[in-house]
Amino acid sequence: MEPEVVGNYLNLVKELNCQWAYIHAKSAGGGWIKSEAEGGGTKGNVTKQVYYEAVADTYFLFARYFSDNFLRKKDYVSYLFRRK
Repeated sequence: MEPEVVGNYLNLVKELNCQWAYIHAKSAGGGWIKSEAEGGGTKGNVTKQVYYEAVADTYFLFARYFSDNFLRKKDYVSYLFRRK
């Protein structure tokens, strides 16, 4: 997803008044930067900073840990946010 789309999505999550928000994402960010040669892509990389900034007014980071995806290498991170 685009960084702006992730921000909009997290704004919708905040409106739900959830006590917790969980994000499972690539640790290096999950973006496919636009490439003319590949014919597509995204505007920017979605990093942890995008998540932190999008929820900072409502949530605080409760836990961050590498996700165990069984046989995959540990390239995903779990972010658990709790409502302030």
